[in-house]
Amino acid sequence: MKQKEKRTLNGVLTLMLLLGLMLIPGLLPETACAAGGDLNKVDGVYQIEDYADLKAFAEIVNGTGGQDANRAACAVLKADIDAGAGDWTPIMSYKGTFDGKGCRIKGLSTPANFNSNHAGLFGTISDGGKVRNVGLEGGHISGRAYVGSIAGKIEGTNVIVERCYNTGTVTGKSVVGGIVGIVGGGKVENCYNKGAVYGTSDGDNDDPGLTENFVGGLVGYLSSSSVLRNCYTAGTISVKNDDIYIGAVVGFARESTIDRV
Repeated sequence: MKQKEKRTLNGVLTLMLLLGLMLIPGLLPETACAAGGDLNKVDGVYQIEDYADLKAFAEIVNGTGGQDANRAACAVLKADIDAGAGDWTPIMSYKGTFDGKGCRIKGLSTPANFNSNHAGLFGTISDGGKVRNVGLEGGHISGRAYVGSIAGKIEGTNVIVERCYNTGTVTGKSVVGGIVGIVGGGKVENCYNKGAVYGTSDGDNDDPGLTENFVGGLVGYLSSSSVLRNCYTAGTISVKNDDIYIGAVVGFARESTIDRV
């Protein structure tokens, strides 16, 4: 009887340890990621298994695939994805739930001449959108203003980016972050960045349309009522102009919460 109780106790302790590890910043739950397959839906959720699926999902959300935009479409990653084509167009105005399930997107890159605002895996996330458990490895996200690996911009009190990481390069002229360019009322939690972050603006004289020059290892600009919690950065950060606000964690924060970073 005592031997059985001991085995049961060991099982409980092991489960508690595994759950605890999943909550440590920078650790994602491990998932067995199969490869290949066509984009399909299970219980209303798109199943993304390769880069073609990811691009097809972007077209569904953006409305560029011959149908009306479905901003609230939901998806899960079912595989580690090789996105090395260098032709990524960001998902815009996203309002659904995107769950990476611990799978990795490798080599995600915008085109070399990409000079648009709101660049990242997601250009913008708003109105209750949630992105979680996504790992970006390698690749190069670049843009003009509001540039981040996971998202160029998130806004709204019910928006959250959580348990995500990046090891690729992020480059932008204005408001640039390793994870998110600008956070406007949302939350970034349990994320980390190990990639290089570059701010390339020469200042206001470089581009009269860009007046906010903030560069941060995690977030470029953390604005009012936003939250950054349980995150860290270990990547290099550099800027072209000394007048740019630069920070290892955040380039500039205003009336926001920064906790355990």
